Amino acid sequence: MIVGVIGAGRVGAVLGAALARAGHTVVAASGSSPASAARIARLLPDTARVSPAEVARAATDLLLIAVPDDAIGPLVADLPFQSGQVVAHTSGAQGLAVLAPAAAQGARTLALHPAMTFAGTGDDLSRLPGTAYGVTAPLGLRPLATRLVADLGAPLSGSPRPTGRCTTPRSRRERTTWSRSSTRRPTGCATPGWYVRRTCSAPAASRPRQRPAVRRRGADRPCLAG
Repeated sequence: MIVGVIGAGRVGAVLGAALARAGHTVVAASGSSPASAARIARLLPDTARVSPAEVARAATDLLLIAVPDDAIGPLVADLPFQSGQVVAHTSGAQGLAVLAPAAAQGARTLALHPAMTFAGTGDDLSRLPGTAYGVTAPLGLRPLATRLVADLGAPLSGSPRPTGRCTTPRSRRERTTWSRSSTRRPTGCATPGWYVRRTCSAPAASRPRQRPAVRRRGADRPCLAG
């Protein structure tokens, strides 16, 4: 994939480097501070440092937005997007609504949040395997989200499946997916895998009952916690 990174801070530069290591082509990155410029030079030496708008134009396949939570909305409002382009942010506090301007221009949107503290150095690349990821995406983008999470160092076991847990309404088509790699097996799970938390607008009375984590005896399947 042709990738661009907006926000070469401690998270963006490292994730960009991980995608490059996985075989993607990171063509452009933005970072206004001297520290960000240094990270681009160190972690993405073959990547051009340009403005956010130029990154958005160059990233024909995937645009990764890794800026502070409260900066996503104002940034996205002024960016040029492309039809069919995948636009992902890394905020754990924002859903897909903040990317509505991108969707209005024909982009496909998702959110991808690694549950890890970043130092913004090359050492982070060795720590990515085993990291849990939170992903919010429409059903049609789930296969791509699976691939991206794997490329970022979280080898998956099994396929994502919903647990039936409903959370605060966002969209009937959105799902929040948590994945764990084989190195971070949760207690009581015979096989690590995907955790899917369904988001829906159904009334509380109609939502399925929550189920505790279960052990699937003798079966090589993901353990679903709901």
